[in-house]
Amino acid sequence: MTSITLNDNDHIVFLHQQQLFYRNEILSGLLLVRDLSADFNSLVDMQRLVEVSSYKGGLCYVMDVEKLVDSTALVNFRSLMNSFSGEDNQLISRALQLALWRKQHQYCGQCGMATNVHDEENALHCESCQLFYYPRISPCMMCLIVKGDYCLLAQHEKHREGFYSTLAGFVEAGETVEQTVHREVKEEVGLNVGNLHYFSSQAWPFPHQLMIGYFAEYESGEIYIDDDEITDAQWFHYSKLPEIPPLDSLSGMMISEFVRRIEQRK
Repeated sequence: MTSITLNDNDHIVFLHQQQLFYRNEILSGLLLVRDLSADFNSLVDMQRLVEVSSYKGGLCYVMDVEKLVDSTALVNFRSLMNSFSGEDNQLISRALQLALWRKQHQYCGQCGMATNVHDEENALHCESCQLFYYPRISPCMMCLIVKGDYCLLAQHEKHREGFYSTLAGFVEAGETVEQTVHREVKEEVGLNVGNLHYFSSQAWPFPHQLMIGYFAEYESGEIYIDDDEITDAQWFHYSKLPEIPPLDSLSGMMISEFVRRIEQRK
């Protein structure tokens, strides 16, 4: 196992239960090692540091600490994604995912022995079974169904009385992403779609998803919601949309692009 030596121009992301430290009205997301205060310095444990990436001439590490620093509160990264630059946003997103991966894979799932950080690969290694555990990524399709000047948006159970969004669902074993789109659309709203077009993707660290966005054209069927995850689904005219997700989310980007394309045609 390679030992870590911190340099003054390295940075550390301190987490506690997947939340960032928030102190004296300042978000302590990426802390420069040479500027660490005494209380944060006391938290540093070389055995718990996880390398995230290179950053501003040094390296960035993440550390999941078990106790809070005095006068420090916690904040959910999801609520403050707009507060960071694109580079910092991506870095903290990666840090969250790596910290969770390390926490959830401390032991081998086959033999129960402790895993160790591999010296050459970004993986945890079971020396007994010779198994490698790589950071987990869960692919999830996102689909915006279009019918002329209308798009289908749904309200999720956890957003009851809140915003409407695109449909989404996890890719199952043996499926392509396109097959997932057809299955999830049919299961969630009872519709058939076609002419799928890839839009974009987004790493979504809540907890370790890769969102893959598609536009799809309505083909047939009547809306019939599953009453499980979806509480409502409707066709919305591009000029009369309900409350939608923020533009920093893939869903928000897709809805915005749908509106842009129609307005460009008018």
